[in-house]
Amino acid sequence: MSEDKAQYLTPTYSLGGAGNFAAHSSSNHALLKEELLGRVKYDDPTVFKRLRIQDEDATNIERCHQFYQDKQDHNLQRLLEVTGKIDPRGEKRKREVEQKMYEPLQQIFNFLANFDGRAGVRRDFIESAQAPHAWAPPTAAKDAFTPGFPRFRPDFDLVDKGSSAHHWDRCVGFVEVKADREDGNPPQDMNKTVKEVVMQCADYARIHLACRQFWVFSVVLIITAMDFRVAIVDHTGVLLSPRHSIIDDRGDGAGGQRDARMFVRVVRALSRSLSERELGQDPSVTPLSQKELEELAHSSSIPGELRRVIMPGNDDYYPSYIVPFHGPDNRTWCTVGPPIWVSLSLFGRGTTVWRVVELVTSNTKRGFSGEMRVLKSSWRDQRRSPEADLYRVISTYDDCPPGVPELLCGGDVLYGDRQPLKLLTTAQLRGDQESSESKVLHRLVLSIVGEGLWKYTDELQLLRAFRAVVEVHEYLCSKGIIHGDISAGNLLLWPGPSAKAAGFLSDFDLAHFDESVLPHAQEKPVDIASEVKHASVTENTRGHIPVTGTLQFMALELLGSAFSKKAIEHTAAHDLEAISYVLGYTVLRQLTSGQGCPGPLGEYFKKVFGAMSLLDIMEWRGSGSPLKWAVSNSWDEEVEAFLSQHVSGPVAHVMHHMSQVNQNAHLRIENATARRRYESDDDSDTEASEEKDCTHSHYLKILNKGIRRLEKSPASVKTFSPVLQTPYLAKSHSSGNPKKKQKKAV
Repeated sequence: MSEDKAQYLTPTYSLGGAGNFAAHSSSNHALLKEELLGRVKYDDPTVFKRLRIQDEDATNIERCHQFYQDKQDHNLQRLLEVTGKIDPRGEKRKREVEQKMYEPLQQIFNFLANFDGRAGVRRDFIESAQAPHAWAPPTAAKDAFTPGFPRFRPDFDLVDKGSSAHHWDRCVGFVEVKADREDGNPPQDMNKTVKEVVMQCADYARIHLACRQFWVFSVVLIITAMDFRVAIVDHTGVLLSPRHSIIDDRGDGAGGQRDARMFVRVVRALSRSLSERELGQDPSVTPLSQKELEELAHSSSIPGELRRVIMPGNDDYYPSYIVPFHGPDNRTWCTVGPPIWVSLSLFGRGTTVWRVVELVTSNTKRGFSGEMRVLKSSWRDQRRSPEADLYRVISTYDDCPPGVPELLCGGDVLYGDRQPLKLLTTAQLRGDQESSESKVLHRLVLSIVGEGLWKYTDELQLLRAFRAVVEVHEYLCSKGIIHGDISAGNLLLWPGPSAKAAGFLSDFDLAHFDESVLPHAQEKPVDIASEVKHASVTENTRGHIPVTGTLQFMALELLGSAFSKKAIEHTAAHDLEAISYVLGYTVLRQLTSGQGCPGPLGEYFKKVFGAMSLLDIMEWRGSGSPLKWAVSNSWDEEVEAFLSQHVSGPVAHVMHHMSQVNQNAHLRIENATARRRYESDDDSDTEASEEKDCTHSHYLKILNKGIRRLEKSPASVKTFSPVLQTPYLAKSHSSGNPKKKQKKAV
């Protein structure tokens, strides 16, 4: 993507805002490097143990190894020749050499996988580096991802037998190829440096785990010249196997004895023997075939409309999974369709949100029961209290506004085929002792199936939804609960005739609150080590960053804290500023999601809300770009006409006034910093407006004024055709004027 397409509202200085759309951009890796420091372990023998590398019969491996050295000698010699011409100073030359390695490696993979015949092959290695199209999230789930989806791709994919598609959700594992053997060496100081190849593998895993349904770790085969390692990447870090050779040493002894038997074992294990669970699939869930799903739907006493949603046509089918809950909330659920929301974080919580229907058994007969619900999965820090506990506390507040969903069941995930069940933690998956670094998978089922705010059908619905969110946020703050992670995935429309509010607030995993309000009677699973210390409610880190929140919507002051690595208190004002950015995101996403949107506006949306590096996000945030676009005079005539047609004056003014509130808050912070740093005696010339910034009353005043203006002038309300992921919700989605003719969706 060209970086010179969108110049509108661009700040006066540039840090490469479009860099996050390029393969392996430095801005992405700068942030990822910060998160990876201290999370990479080299020469870990447990990697080979987990992948059962020694399981195949030694006699068969010996035979395969002998034929490999003979039949593939010409390909091995080609690799030796091209990798022997590396100029360590020439990155362009290295990439050229890597491209020359692909074809002989492809033949080697094919030979080793098919040595015993095609019948035993479960997966194939296929070259993907030269795929003509940009990789993207699953088409059916594209609405679940934020803009700015990374375009990089690995060198080879490991895919199911017979598949030739290059898609993140089709891959079981990856191969990364480097021409320089040095890339496989550990850095001299692993507390300060992370090798580029490790960052690339972590990036692959970040996208893979977000796109592959219910996957808990990723496996990457790393080839550096004539050597290799295997990496396992999960939500706490990267484990790298000991280094081995892909070729035998023919007698010169250079670099020590080289033996390719381990390489033979690895390729054959990945392509022939390992199950999907051994390669990363969540062991607590069970995939359903389309036939099994249809049989369950037919045998269920559910409304026909819901049955049609569960059983889409072949072209619309999305894999479903059975998700059981154990313990006090002993219920079983089945996912329906694609995810609603997916986080692209690797070392954050990796949140995914799904629609589900309960699966019940009556007289040995299984079937679906009840209504559609929503399931959330995320990896939580074991030192923090479970999110389900906070939902249970909020449910006891009789006077709480209706903008919080009811918890139906929830808790940390348990799995296993025998008692006692195991707790699904990253330490358990690794076979390690529990520690403060280990994360536990936590799941909730909530009563409300929300829709993304950007699916509003008219502007009154939009502003009323934001008002409901601010009202419930104000109430929770009065109880000492600050949400701490406002994002577009946590503020949702409440559709349907039974809705008690236009919108609601969810996801309290990073909430800041007084833990004395929590019930502590819940017994901890036996697998949790007693030495795991409980964290303060204000203690959380993003890698080594002492803040909480989602970067793309985080308040500017928190971004500055993350950049300086200085912890500050997360306040209600920070959440409110984030809510305003979600409003800007919501309207832009609605406008750019359909036909007719001018190209520059789409480019602008991706730049402002698709940035991944702290500096890029701070740049856009400081300029007011998430909101100022609505009233800017910098657009060309095409964009101006489009905005006038699809954004009303009241909504534009709401965004404008919220932007002013944010700018005043930013200026006060700058002034306070200047006074503290330079001890100025006279700051009267730099004081911002006396209007109070980022308070609930001020935000409600702005929203109520916009709502009143729209109510007084129904003709000014912009409406949109409902574009929904599920027809089950379509008929009850609109909350606007039902008699008013709707415009074509934009």
